[in-house]
Amino acid sequence: MRKIEAQTIKAIRDLFTMANFAGVYFKKGNTIVEQNHHGIPHTMGYRRIISARLHGSEIFAIESDDNRAFYASCGFETNTTKSRLNVLMSCFSSQCGIYQKHFEWYLSDEYARSSDPDNKWNGFCWLPSRIDADSYHWKQVEMLTK
Repeated sequence: MRKIEAQTIKAIRDLFTMANFAGVYFKKGNTIVEQNHHGIPHTMGYRRIISARLHGSEIFAIESDDNRAFYASCGFETNTTKSRLNVLMSCFSSQCGIYQKHFEWYLSDEYARSSDPDNKWNGFCWLPSRIDADSYHWKQVEMLTK
């Protein structure tokens, strides 16, 4: 895990406890973490969205009250994008990741890592989200952001 990836994860985690904050919370190099509010708090239809952007494109979004996270490569299938997505998936979704085989991207799950056409990365996905403070990746984040 790169230091900028650890800082991104920490910023996202921090925003979960900062319900009133709006706007850009973290910016370093080509990476931005921000929080946006849609609607009026405590009313039907209100949404609080925490997102991460790489080169201005939204590669990750999670709603504070939802059990899903959105991941996207935004058409940029580069090693940097794959690395950022893999770190985000490892911290916010259950044992998922992206790997490359014969220049094609595939989404792996906790059970299989196959080049099955059903697992082919189509540029975006919604995955169940979790916040697991005891995971190995969270401990790495804490060590790298001290």
